[in-house]
This record gives sequence, structure tokens and C-alpha cells, in this order.
Amino acid sequence: MYCTRCGKELEDDAKFCPNCGEPVRLENRTGYTSMEDYASDNGYAYYEEDRASIGLCVVSFLFPFMGVIFYFMKRRMTPKKAKACLITGIVSFILNLIATYALLLGNTGIF
Repeated sequence: MYCTRCGKELEDDAKFCPNCGEPVRLENRTGYTSMEDYASDNGYAYYEEDRASIGLCVVSFLFPFMGVIFYFMKRRMTPKKAKACLITGIVSFILNLIATYALLLGNTGIF
């Protein structure tokens, strides 16, 4: 049995997902052996793998606000990918602040 929110495999007697806390409802307790079986039976076109995406991280680095947007868009279905985008966006924002501060100090003659 798999969690319908995050896709993590669940114990047969689980009442909540240990990964995301989603309650396991009686109608979700089925005999699916894989998340792909569940997705195909429930109308999902595909199951997105939950690992960091280089493309999304590059976009998040170049445009830090996009990292936050990607996080809120993908946090339920792919929490690892969402967290990677958020961290990349935050790191990029901090590096931009440091670079801006260094440039401002360089132009004032303090350094």
C-alpha cells in the first residue's frame, strides 16, 4: 500500500503516512503493488520521481523567487524536489545580497 499524497510505501495497518502525515482512509487501502499501478487506475497520467532536478535548481538559482514558487507548487507530490528548489533559491538570494553589498562597499572606497 502506498500513500496517496507522497507515494511512500506504507505498512498494511498504518493509519497515517510516516513521511507526510496523510491519514490512510479505508478506500485507499487497496492491493496495489506499486505506485505506477495506483496512478494508472486512478487517472494519473504519470508518477513523477521525487529527486532533485538540475533544471529546476538552475532556474531557482538564476531567479530565486522561482525557487519559492516551485516549492509551493511541488511540495505535496515531490517534497524532495520542492525542498531542493527552495534551498537553491534561498542560497542564490543570499549570494546576491552579499555580492550587492560588496559592490556597494567597493564603490564607496571603504575597501
